[in-house]
Amino acid sequence: MRDWRDVLTVPRDAFVPSLVWVDDPRSDGFVAIAREKSESEWRALVDSDVPIVTQVDDGATTAEQVGLRPTSSCSQPFIVAAMLEALDVRPGHRVLEIGTGTGWNAALLAERVGERGKVTSIEIDPAVADHACQALGRTGHRVQVIVGDGTLGYSPGTPYDRIISTASVARIPRMWIQQTRPGGVIVTPWGTDFGDDALTRLTTRDDGSAVGRCGRNLTFMRVRSQRRDFVDPSEEELASAHVSSTERTARELFEMVEFTHAAFTIGLRVPHCYYTVEDVSTNRRHIELHDVRTRS
Repeated sequence: MRDWRDVLTVPRDAFVPSLVWVDDPRSDGFVAIAREKSESEWRALVDSDVPIVTQVDDGATTAEQVGLRPTSSCSQPFIVAAMLEALDVRPGHRVLEIGTGTGWNAALLAERVGERGKVTSIEIDPAVADHACQALGRTGHRVQVIVGDGTLGYSPGTPYDRIISTASVARIPRMWIQQTRPGGVIVTPWGTDFGDDALTRLTTRDDGSAVGRCGRNLTFMRVRSQRRDFVDPSEEELASAHVSSTERTARELFEMVEFTHAAFTIGLRVPHCYYTVEDVSTNRRHIELHDVRTRS
């Protein structure tokens, strides 16, 4: 793939909000950085090949508080470029984007479809959608932004030549396939609860099905209607549970959690399972497997 700087022709500083969130090792959460107070730190993030968290806790957390869960972001430029390359947008195409976010990816799509094409973008969060609309208006990019559940697609704009999701899914929505013309392309992060997602590219067929391949590993926030669940047992459940452990070598554990080894396949076999890791010492690591369906 070409260098992302050659692929992404729209600067993202016009789309990243003035308030962003970064990891806070002290609280194990996220703290806010305001452009007005920390211009150099904000600028360093925008100019780097890193994802930028732009909302936490669905917008319920204020700048003075610690955020617990990232809920919207401006994706890593390298991954944005990889997904656009997989999507293969052409001038004149009708494109549906799931997850408007900052609006930056929508602007990149608008540049590719040109005057003869059309980009429709769906964002579930009204405040996020409003920010994106303002940014797209300032930069002069013609994008129709809809507030709604992206897993339902947007039927008034059908059929689409391309659909791209900037949030991951555990299940490919049937509506995406139905709203894409035969021979059209769907690109989305797709995966299970076990480890990273896979960059998935599907081509729709005349019989209403879609077929494709899973590619590189990546990590995206889930669409809100398919968010991951986690096991949170009570003290009573922990006290009465049957407990056992199994020793494994460091290599076996690495292969179990590494996407390019066994992790993706394990996820396919046990899709409701996820793992947690705790370093016990320099020579020992404790890995727990949790299954949200059985609560094991």
